[in-house]
Amino acid sequence: MKQIPRPYAGEHDLVRLKQLLVEGKQLSPFSGYAHPGDLDWWVYYDTSGQPLRERIWLWEDGERLLGWVFTWPGYESFDLFIHPAVRGQFEETVLDWMENYLPSAFQHKHGKPLAELTTYPYADDAHLISLLKERGYTASPSMVLFRQSLAQIPTPLLPPGFRFLERMDIADVEKRVMVHVSAFTRLNADGSIASKSKMTPDYYRRFMDAPGYDPELDVVIIAPDGSFASFVMAWMDATLKMAEFEPVGTHQDYQRRGLGKAALLEAMRRLRARGTEVATVMTWAKDAGNIAFYQSAGFEVCNTSLAFSKTLIEEGL
Repeated sequence: MKQIPRPYAGEHDLVRLKQLLVEGKQLSPFSGYAHPGDLDWWVYYDTSGQPLRERIWLWEDGERLLGWVFTWPGYESFDLFIHPAVRGQFEETVLDWMENYLPSAFQHKHGKPLAELTTYPYADDAHLISLLKERGYTASPSMVLFRQSLAQIPTPLLPPGFRFLERMDIADVEKRVMVHVSAFTRLNADGSIASKSKMTPDYYRRFMDAPGYDPELDVVIIAPDGSFASFVMAWMDATLKMAEFEPVGTHQDYQRRGLGKAALLEAMRRLRARGTEVATVMTWAKDAGNIAFYQSAGFEVCNTSLAFSKTLIEEGL
């Protein structure tokens, strides 16, 4: 087996990374692997300014892809995905390299040492969790994974005057960005902005070029005044017959009217018409409101992910 990875080299690699995810999810649908649509989201909505060749690494044995890693902006954390044929055998090789590479890359980028390194295994990945604990990582909650069968989907109901957009068009990007930014803007108690989405029209137009993007699965609810009120982005994989929702949101002016649930149901209706059998979505483990929202829309918790972090520099040293 080749022990040294190579950097991401373009969209021909994107196809191979997705294929590994598909092969993994065919054996382990709700653990160990991201949905292929997640990868489109990560690659095509990238606000980090860091080249993908510095953030994605591939381990190969001849023509076979053994595993790959996606590092998050700043180089403090990463997700790893191991081919099912070598899962349980190859994780340690990846961890050895990442623990050496990321501190060096962080030092080069920021001019200071990396204090903590984090990765995100699923809670039922006993082998990887055991390795991480042996290496000094400690766990905290990260995300909750939900699933729902699409066998029977209730008809979505909208308030009077609201309607669904049939398909996203490039001419609608400005309005689409406005609802996205509003949905992902968080306010402090005094009304000031605590955090705000980095989405812009330019980012969105590029995002629409993602291989897995389907304008009919970019589900939007239009308000009576023509503005965009709520949205669900659905990613479908025909081989898996599985979809992922990412992201999901409602404009602050239209929240608590049932629009988010209606958008989800419409997305599920469209997915079922394309042969999709199950849909998944993830949210932060600490977000009790979102957890309750997805459960009210018929989703059931099927797994959780953990943030395993390793302190590299003790505080005060």
